[in-house]
Amino acid sequence: MDELELLKTMVSMYSPTNDEGQLAEYLVQTMNENGFRSHVDEVGNAVGIMGDGPEEILLVGHMDTVPGEIPVRVEDGLLHGRGSVDAKGPLATMICAASGLENTAGKRITVIGVVDEEGDSRGARNLLDKYNPRCIIIGEPSGWDSVAIGYKGCLRLRYIIEEVNRHTGTPDPNSAEMGVEFWNGLNDYCSAQFGDSAFNSLTPRLVSFNTENDGLRTRVEMQIDVRVPPAANIEEVKASIEQLGSGDLHWASEEAPIVSSKNSFLTRAFVSAIREEEGSPTYKKKLGTSDMNVLGNHWDVPIVAYGPGDSKLDHTPDERLSLEDYSTSIRVLRSVLSSLIERVE
Repeated sequence: MDELELLKTMVSMYSPTNDEGQLAEYLVQTMNENGFRSHVDEVGNAVGIMGDGPEEILLVGHMDTVPGEIPVRVEDGLLHGRGSVDAKGPLATMICAASGLENTAGKRITVIGVVDEEGDSRGARNLLDKYNPRCIIIGEPSGWDSVAIGYKGCLRLRYIIEEVNRHTGTPDPNSAEMGVEFWNGLNDYCSAQFGDSAFNSLTPRLVSFNTENDGLRTRVEMQIDVRVPPAANIEEVKASIEQLGSGDLHWASEEAPIVSSKNSFLTRAFVSAIREEEGSPTYKKKLGTSDMNVLGNHWDVPIVAYGPGDSKLDHTPDERLSLEDYSTSIRVLRSVLSSLIERVE
């Protein structure tokens, strides 16, 4: 398999959420040509299976990206393009690493490029009643010499308030001011909770703030994300937020946080493989969420996220991936998979 050609082609296929079909078909064809048994499942995930043993190793990356096309180019050893880091680079790493294995020795390695990770994780949720993995690797940028063992949870909500229109000279607060008051109260509540480190804090983010005025009524709608640390009880957090002020709250979605063990056979395999490449392995806990939250909170098995790339470049107009790190990550992951295949229960 031409590792660079695979990555360049994947990144060149613009695939924002809900438009992953072309990429899925390409991945299925490519995996079929490289020893996988592959298909597109009922929700559009690209599935490739290597081996037919009873113990399954599940590798899950995502095909979709946030919107915004970035011209694809290779310059100074860097591949620029939307999705190069988040997360086509990690998914390409999985495909290349699995395709280079000489045998599976009674194991089954399943690589899945899922849809909708940047949305509601429809692709990952479709896996929950179809697989029984022994361990899971999530394709997300961790850096070639690190593994991610934790992600914060997330509450997504809409705040809506609508009031009769008032003259601007009146002392009563208008809808916009009441919305700001709610936002300020939410900030004060969150800042008083849990720890003061980024991973252990309750962190609100104002995604959008929209006002409407038809001359009779004024309306405010805010989209808000609240990142939830492992120490928080999500139901208690929701109940506290609902008491913060007037207006209607609509909970759009919630995802529980997750922290996996540093001492599982899976993390130990990564530590060993990274050291083989003369790296100094580290563990990371991420401030966002990923499909690791969905799958890791469903299956009680070892799980980590791994892949090349600097996650600070996620969703940015300067998204770019080191091709050297990409190649090294393939070797690391292939070594991990080889050790998992050889492992005897």
